Amino acid sequence: MKRKMENANSNVKSLQTDVKKLSAKVEEYDRTIQQYSDICNGITGNNNDFDKRLLSIEQEISRLHCARDEITTKLQHTKESVTDVQWRGMRGNLLFCGIQEATNYFTEGENCEQKIQNFIKKNLPLIAQYQ
Repeated sequence: MKRKMENANSNVKSLQTDVKKLSAKVEEYDRTIQQYSDICNGITGNNNDFDKRLLSIEQEISRLHCARDEITTKLQHTKESVTDVQWRGMRGNLLFCGIQEATNYFTEGENCEQKIQNFIKKNLPLIAQYQ
């Protein structure tokens, strides 16, 4: 019986040693899991920061697209206005060559419309037919 008790004590001590080793391994695994958890939390935090930055950048890009569209529209209107002003300016500055100017405007007067009509009839007979 003594031998059985010693054997049992030996088995108990062996089990206690195994339990201590397992406890140490479990603690080591717990620490490792905690480290991985901390790393994952850090990555999640970084992802959230990146998501916020990305959203901010996307909003800024959208704002810039709107501004570009507005500027393009204003530029088109400006081009149209410049073209209109140029056209009106050119219309007011028509030059007719070959028409003699009156030398004395105050006494003779000058009938510009009549001179232009005569010029058209004389030099542009095809156009004169349609008038």
